[in-house]
Amino acid sequence: MSYRFGYYETSYGIGAFVFTERGLAGLVLPRDDCGECKAFVLGKFPGAHYDEDLNRFGDLLSLYFEGKPVGFGESLDLSDFSLFERKVYLATRTIPYGETRSYGWLAKAIGRPRACRAVGSALGRNPIPVVIPCHRVIRGDGSLGGFSARSLWKERLLALEGVECGGFSLISSSGCDSMSGVVK
Repeated sequence: MSYRFGYYETSYGIGAFVFTERGLAGLVLPRDDCGECKAFVLGKFPGAHYDEDLNRFGDLLSLYFEGKPVGFGESLDLSDFSLFERKVYLATRTIPYGETRSYGWLAKAIGRPRACRAVGSALGRNPIPVVIPCHRVIRGDGSLGGFSARSLWKERLLALEGVECGGFSLISSSGCDSMSGVVK
C-alpha cells in the first residue's frame, strides 16, 4: 500500500494527514514543528511520501482550525479496524459541528446500546481526529471524557466549534443539561 501525506498550518502549529488509495487514513493534530509531524507520519505509515496535490485538504483543515465549519466529505481508509470500530467512526461523523452526543447515544446509534465503554475504547483509537469528530462525544453526565489525543485538544476543538466547556460540565445546543446531567 502506498501512503501520501500533506501538511496543514494552524495557530496551534503544523499538522499532517495521510491518504492511501482508499482514502484518508490518518491525521496528526498540530505540533510545534514540521519535522515532528513527519517523524510521526513515517513511524505509523512507513514509506509515506509528501504529495503537494493534497494541499486542498490541508487548506480545509486550516479553515477548521480558524473556527470555520468545514464539511469533510473525503473517503476514509478504515481497513485496519474492526467492523465495530468502523461503525463507531462512521456514526461519529454524523454528529454536527458545534454539537455533542454521549457515548451512550453513540452506542445506541450503532445498535449496541450496552457498549458505551467499547465505544469509548474505539474512539480512543481514532486515527483521524477532527474528520471523525470524537471530540464531540462526551460522558452521559456532561463531563468531557477521554480523547484520542490529549484532553486539552478535546476542549480546544469544542471551543473552536463554539461549545462552552467549563469545569465539570459541558453544554451545547444538543448536549448536556448541566442541572440534570442528562444528555439530550
